[in-house]
Amino acid sequence: MKKIIILLLLVSLAFAQWDDCPLGMVNDTYPGECSRYIDTNGDGICDHSQPAPEGSVALTEDELHDLIAGQDVKNMTVLGVALIYNIDAEEYASALQDEFGGEITPQSHFLDLHGDFRVDPSTAKDIAVAMVGDSPIALQQIQGIEQVQEIEEVRRTDYNLFPITLILLLAYAGTWALTKKKKLGVATHRKIWNVLLLAVFLVSGILGIILVLRISHGLQFDLLKNMLFLHVETGIAMAVICVFHTAWHWPYFKNLLRK
Repeated sequence: MKKIIILLLLVSLAFAQWDDCPLGMVNDTYPGECSRYIDTNGDGICDHSQPAPEGSVALTEDELHDLIAGQDVKNMTVLGVALIYNIDAEEYASALQDEFGGEITPQSHFLDLHGDFRVDPSTAKDIAVAMVGDSPIALQQIQGIEQVQEIEEVRRTDYNLFPITLILLLAYAGTWALTKKKKLGVATHRKIWNVLLLAVFLVSGILGIILVLRISHGLQFDLLKNMLFLHVETGIAMAVICVFHTAWHWPYFKNLLRK
């Protein structure tokens, strides 16, 4: 639900208009008389109730490229970058898809795209700059960069650290309880968790190797999507199960440390 709300905020930025208030308001101050209130230039007045700021900034190609840092691009979606450069998000996603392959949409996150399709921020910015062409970027659009970035910060990929940990703890408690009731042997209990540890280790390790080959050596592997996400998720599961495994053998590790 949170992601849908954020997406709506981004779309509202993209379609912001000036001096077209349906209620005829002039200089409508925050929070505004209706739900269409938007303030892209941060002056506390709804854009719909005031004329557009005079003038535009005709930036050079280098200035356009440096409009946002590469690290900022990694933490944004295709739509967010398109908003900053004032270009069509669908066309931008299509251009990125033509360059890097794979399925890319305006909602795609560049951090995921970097892992899945080797999309690097510098080239992504070059494509955006090329789409801007000779058209100057409006002053209010440049002033809205921080607002877009703040929204995009919230859209960072949410990894399921606590849900995965909780599920595994409950599952472990369940198998442990069965051993206490003599319905499951201790050896079987440990075999179950050893197999699970091996499974998540293999998935996380293989995905990690594929990501390295893809990012560093250009290997094309489009069978799986969101490989980085799956790599991290299985890594979390592996870490939690490793804690169980360490607890079983704690006397051994304790004696080892004493030596």
